[in-house]
Amino acid sequence: MLLDVTATVFMILGSSKGAFTLHGVLGYSSLAAMVIDTVLIWRLARASGPAAEVPRGLHRYTRVAYLWWVAAFITGGLLVAMR
Repeated sequence: MLLDVTATVFMILGSSKGAFTLHGVLGYSSLAAMVIDTVLIWRLARASGPAAEVPRGLHRYTRVAYLWWVAAFITGGLLVAMR
């Protein structure tokens, strides 16, 4: 998470379009989803141990959050490639 947040900060600083673009909002929301997912997984591990079975709802949320992050990553690459 630390590296993802650091990369996001550097992308904002290096952007000539400002912090609030369509790709920026997509990126911020995907980063927020990953932070929430990390917190939920840490809470589960603390409460039930690291070998705890992951509930179906959390497993679904993790997949959606990850796919959202991948979509943000791909759109960033496409935007750079289209310049």
